[in-house]
Amino acid sequence: MAKKLVILLALIIVGGYLLIGWQGSSSKPAKLTEKDKSAKVIDFTLMDVTGKPVKLKDYRDKFVLLNIWATWCGPCRYEIPDLIRLRKRYKDKDFEIIGIVVSSPEKNVIKMIDEFGIDYPVVWGTREALQQFGPINAIPRTFLLNKEGQIVEDIVGSRDFKFFNAMLQKYISL
Repeated sequence: MAKKLVILLALIIVGGYLLIGWQGSSSKPAKLTEKDKSAKVIDFTLMDVTGKPVKLKDYRDKFVLLNIWATWCGPCRYEIPDLIRLRKRYKDKDFEIIGIVVSSPEKNVIKMIDEFGIDYPVVWGTREALQQFGPINAIPRTFLLNKEGQIVEDIVGSRDFKFFNAMLQKYISL
């Protein structure tokens, strides 16, 4: 009985270390306040699904909606058609969407891009790039960046076209 207790305790300790390590224990950023998020300029260069680098600084003259998603995420799949519709509506208004995919096999990502007809850039998320946003505890997670690359909106969870359209109208006139 005591041996089983020791083994259980060891498994709990090892599991805890693995969980902390997965979250990036020593490199985990401090939680960003709303003031920190709006003042900080987000920047990264990530590879798209074809292997081409996508530099966020190349979009500095546009509002950019960064959508963090995964192929296995039902709510992510739900909002993608509305994001495609949103992009079409604002395509001539200094606006772009960049999908940041995480935790998904390449073949599933390519299949989903084809299935949904995703027409905006889709890049592979990295821990370093995502740390700029503070903890990402749920997906989909969407950030709207202003033309200077600062976060002006932080949306946790899935939203629809109506929500995103109303949000963008605060920043972009049609």
